[in-house]
Amino acid sequence: MLITAKIAVIAHNVSVPLYKHRSKEFSDRMYFMAKRFDGVHIISKERNISDKDRIPVKDELAPNLVVHKVHNGLVSSNLDILRVVRDVGADAIFADGIGHAVSSILCKRKCGIPLVTFIHGFEADLKAIRLKLKLGLKPTPGLLSKILAVYDAIVLRASDEVLCVSPGLVEYARKLVPRKDWNKIKIIPQSFEYVKYVPKEAAMWADDVTYSLKTRNKHEVLLITVIGMGATKGTDIALRTHKYIAEKKPGAVMIAVSKTINPKYVRMAKELKLKNNALFLQNLPRDQLLALLSHSSILLCPSFSEGFSRAISEAMVLGVPVVAYVNKSLTDAVSKGAVVGVRTTNPKDYARECISLIRGEKLREELIQKAKGYIRPLVLFPEKKRFELICHNIDQVLSTRR
Repeated sequence: MLITAKIAVIAHNVSVPLYKHRSKEFSDRMYFMAKRFDGVHIISKERNISDKDRIPVKDELAPNLVVHKVHNGLVSSNLDILRVVRDVGADAIFADGIGHAVSSILCKRKCGIPLVTFIHGFEADLKAIRLKLKLGLKPTPGLLSKILAVYDAIVLRASDEVLCVSPGLVEYARKLVPRKDWNKIKIIPQSFEYVKYVPKEAAMWADDVTYSLKTRNKHEVLLITVIGMGATKGTDIALRTHKYIAEKKPGAVMIAVSKTINPKYVRMAKELKLKNNALFLQNLPRDQLLALLSHSSILLCPSFSEGFSRAISEAMVLGVPVVAYVNKSLTDAVSKGAVVGVRTTNPKDYARECISLIRGEKLREELIQKAKGYIRPLVLFPEKKRFELICHNIDQVLSTRR
């Protein structure tokens, strides 16, 4: 049933047409919302835009879905969002993250319309980690995270509804708002139903990649996959970890997959003498990434900026053991034996855990079974049901204003 309401969605760097967007989950979610509401206006905060970019663009697959590009600056984005919301006559704001909700608070107060905030991670922790890395400090959240959480608290208290992707985030949000407002905090679980359906073409491509590595190395290979690249992703730790692994297991090949490849990490791999033990792949389609991951022996995730990420969840579904840096999002999975957690930034500690999994078949199998059991509810939870829950919660907020 089509709901008569216009929704302003605040996001970041949105591609047009939307099906070309880097996040398939986001584009699918927006197309679903366009089927439920008679108007969806995505306000995309861009780093660099021209006057031509400011012209609203209709999506070719959904005429009632329009993308408006605005400046990303704190003051300019607030004013631009206010202008767009007034121009289109939006009935509610859907902020796709706490950072976007900040840019919506002025608009909410000026226009008197409800704000729904969708949180995907522990924002204060992520900000603290990025800042500490810039300052050359140890990348653990600590006291700085608690200070930055005040910022998150302001946003969540101003929101009429808070949607969280995990129980850990629900707990986080409850700590930041008064107990009387806990009823506005809802969980919208992630869905990994799609991981079960890897296209045949993608599987064949991954087979070819694996075969070429075997040919190049002239023996069987063990794939250690790393997804994402950068200082907050712990790429330097991953490479140094792999140096230790390759010394013990010459057939181990690290495949680093990222949207873009930073040349400094390619140089670093050469300096570590990993030329034949590292492969860098850029901007892979999701299907190919899943197919490649299914061939892997381990997913190595020393990232500080990830929560309970899609890559980790996908690996669990595919039966690939995960060795990851422990953060708040992963604490529960680690405590239940579904993920191997490392609490340090020492590459030797990551390497030790990886080698134990490579050598210990029983240990490996136990981890895989626990991981599959842990992630199973999210595999059985349909994506369509998830999108319906999001739309239902937006409609519930709207109904209180009608």
